[in-house]
Amino acid sequence: MGLAIKGQRGKGCPVLICDSCRRPIGDWNRAIVNFAPTLDGSVSDIRIYHKGKCDPRKGCWIPLRQYFPWLMCNHNWGIRKHTNKGDRLTMEVPEPLEI
Repeated sequence: MGLAIKGQRGKGCPVLICDSCRRPIGDWNRAIVNFAPTLDGSVSDIRIYHKGKCDPRKGCWIPLRQYFPWLMCNHNWGIRKHTNKGDRLTMEVPEPLEI
């Protein structure tokens, strides 16, 4: 998975890099997480792609915007609130780090 830190205006900012074209993914609404189907106990690596021409169109995939809340819920990160409209997950975001 293309996790990276990019220097911007003297601060370190987290970014995601497409596993196909190796360029930063600017619009996370147009990104997908791709993985192989899993059996009980097996682990599948994930890959992140720009949706469209970088997408390998094989295996299983979900939108990136669904993957991160799913990951956080499974590891008890964030604050969960149950409302009439469904569950809501809230998290605190730190300021960018000085580099």
